[in-house]
Amino acid sequence: MLDCHTVDNFWNEIQAYMDKITNKMLTLTTQVKLFGKVKRKKCPLGSRTIDLVNWTLTLAYWAIHKSAVNYQVRNLTFLPETLLELW
Repeated sequence: MLDCHTVDNFWNEIQAYMDKITNKMLTLTTQVKLFGKVKRKKCPLGSRTIDLVNWTLTLAYWAIHKSAVNYQVRNLTFLPETLLELW
């Protein structure tokens, strides 16, 4: 899900959105993709921004999962970014 070539472009789009909401202060590392962003004392991001980051990651996971399920169950091919546009 994280290092899959099929979803690389999708994660690049998510990174571009993260750049907008965090003023390029957050890089989507594998750890952040897996566990989300945790508020730390010296973190320059506000708690509302961190909540938005984590919500966005949740939607990204959902889109990847939904895309995979549609392919396996219905033999339909949807790119994850297409599902987010429909949402």
